[in-house]
Amino acid sequence: MQYVFAMLILKTSPGQQLFDFVGDKTTIFLSYARKGGVFVFGEVVMNGAYEGDVPDEHRWGYAIWCFSIFIPVLVYFSALVSILFHLGVLQVIIQGISKIMFYTMQTSVVESLSAAGNIFVGMTEAPLMIRPFIPNMTKSELHAVMTGGFATIAGGVMAAYIGMGMPAKHLIAASVMSCPAALAISKLVYPEREQSNYTSGKKITMPKMENSKNFIEAATDGASKSISLCLNIVVILIAFISFYACFQTWFHYLALCVNWDITFTELIGYIFVPFAWMLGIEEDQCQHAGELLATKILINEYVAYSTLSAKVSAGLITQRTHVLMTYALCGFGNIGSMGIQLGALSVMAPERKSDLAKLVFSSMLAGTVACQMTACIAGILIDA
Repeated sequence: MQYVFAMLILKTSPGQQLFDFVGDKTTIFLSYARKGGVFVFGEVVMNGAYEGDVPDEHRWGYAIWCFSIFIPVLVYFSALVSILFHLGVLQVIIQGISKIMFYTMQTSVVESLSAAGNIFVGMTEAPLMIRPFIPNMTKSELHAVMTGGFATIAGGVMAAYIGMGMPAKHLIAASVMSCPAALAISKLVYPEREQSNYTSGKKITMPKMENSKNFIEAATDGASKSISLCLNIVVILIAFISFYACFQTWFHYLALCVNWDITFTELIGYIFVPFAWMLGIEEDQCQHAGELLATKILINEYVAYSTLSAKVSAGLITQRTHVLMTYALCGFGNIGSMGIQLGALSVMAPERKSDLAKLVFSSMLAGTVACQMTACIAGILIDA
C-alpha cells in the first residue's frame, strides 16, 4: 500500500497534479491564519516572521515564529477540524480510509480507524474516536494505535511546518504513506496473540468529539481546545531543549577533557549516518541527515525541521535531501512524545495504564521505523 500510494503521488501525472493542487491549496488556505495573527500580534511582527526577518536566535529564539505563525495556524486549523467533525465530513473520510485498510491489511476496525484518523489529527486526538473501545482492546491493538500516533504528525502541526518552508505535498504524502506502514510495522513488532472484539468487519459508530449545536459553536470549541495543545507544545519544547542544551554542554566539556572536540548531536549523527545512507541520501549529505535524524528522536521533529530549514537556507542540503528528510522526519516519534501519548491514553483508559506504559517505547521505535520506510520508498522513486 505504501508503494501504491507512492507511485500514485510521485510517478503518475494525475497523482502529482492532485497532490500539487492539494499542497498549493492547503498552503493558501492555511495562510489565512496570518489575518488573525496580524490582528493579535501586529503587522510588523507578522511581516518579519513571514519574510524571514527573524532576530538572532540567541537573543529571541523562535519567539516570533511561534507566536506569529505556529500558534495562529494551530488555532485556525483546530477550529476547522472541529467544524468538519460537527458537519460529519471527516467521519465519512476516515471511515472510508479505515475500511480500505481493514479489507486490505486485515487489521481490526478500531486500530484501522485510529490509524486513518492520524492522517488528519494528532496522536492525542485520533484515539478520541475510539475512546469507548480502548478498555477492551488487545495489547497488539493498543500498540498499533500508539505506533500510528508516532508515525504521523497532526494536521495543525503539519500546517505550521508548511509555514516553515517544508514542501506541502510531500508532508501530506508522508502522512498518507506512513498510515499503512505504521500498522504493518506494529504487527511485526507486537503480533496479535489475543482474540480481538473488533475484527468482524462490522461498522462501528464514531463518537462525536464535541456536542456543538452549530458550526459557530464548533469553531469556538475547536479554537478553545487548541489552547492546551499550544501550551503543551511550548512547555515541552522549553523543558526538553533546556535539558538537552545542559546535557550537550557537559558532554562537550567532558569530550574536550580527552581532546575530542565533538557534541553529542554530532556523535549520534555519526551513528545515524548508515540509516541516512539507506534512505537514499547522497554520501556527502549523510552526516547532515544523520544529525537531523538524531535531533528528531532525541528532541523532537520541530527542532529537526527548524535545523533542516536552516541547512537548506545555508546551502548545505540539496533539494533531494530536503525532500527525503521531509518524509523521514514526518512523525511524532521522539522521547518527549512518549510522555504526551502515555498521559493522553492513560486519561482515556486508566485501567490500561500499566499496559500502555509497557508498550510506549516499543511503539515509538516502531513509529520511527515506519517513517524511515516511507522515506526509503520516496528515495527509490524520487530522481532528484
